[in-house]
Amino acid sequence: MRESMREAEGGTREAGRFLRFGRSGSASPRFSLSAFRFGFTLIELLVVIAILAILAALLMPSLKRARDSANAMKCANNLRQIFSAAALYANDYEDHLPPNTQNATDPQGVPYDLWCDLLRPYLKETGINAIVFSSVLVCPSDRFGSNIASAWNEPTLGMYKPSKTYGCSYGQNYYLSGVGAKPYRFADIRNPAAVCLYCDNETQWQVSASIMSQSERPTWLGARHNGWINMVYVDGHAGRMMLAEILAAGDNGSAWGKSN
Repeated sequence: MRESMREAEGGTREAGRFLRFGRSGSASPRFSLSAFRFGFTLIELLVVIAILAILAALLMPSLKRARDSANAMKCANNLRQIFSAAALYANDYEDHLPPNTQNATDPQGVPYDLWCDLLRPYLKETGINAIVFSSVLVCPSDRFGSNIASAWNEPTLGMYKPSKTYGCSYGQNYYLSGVGAKPYRFADIRNPAAVCLYCDNETQWQVSASIMSQSERPTWLGARHNGWINMVYVDGHAGRMMLAEILAAGDNGSAWGKSN
């Protein structure tokens, strides 16, 4: 009996030794939560912030280019929709383009119909956009956009203020339907694929009505897309030209169709 008890005690001691040291008899490593540090030191945190700042600085130009590209595409799509509205207008008015202005007045005499007023019923806007302004008429890169209050108070615009009812980022070719001139018919325009009908301009009162190639009117054109001006041509396709190229061509640039 005593021998069996001694054997049992020996087995227990051996088991304890096995648990402490493992099969080889060597002590196994001891783990504790104190071996791990949680959180960052101030220096580590500053290093992480610096790395993030560097990454952001590297990514910002790419993000800006992507945003500018998306805005230019949206702008070109706006111009296509404006062309479609002009085509619908022409269908109702014996193929005529809308006049740049009619029944004018202003500054401060109010009543005024711009080509964009005349096209608004054809732009298929609903809700407040159908009453106040059409989102199709606002380029996403326009520095004023639909914020007419800021444009109206812009001191550098002088008398060339925006329409009081809404902003317009685009102008219609003055030479095709200018003030005091009978608007052309679509069928009258030679080489429609080369003649601009609507393009980017500054959001201003007179300028909302028309665009001109004259070198003394460079501020009437809105080179909002890294020096490029988006255009839609008389045949309905969208394109673009550099502002410098337009100004170099002067009044005789083929894009204006002045030979018509």
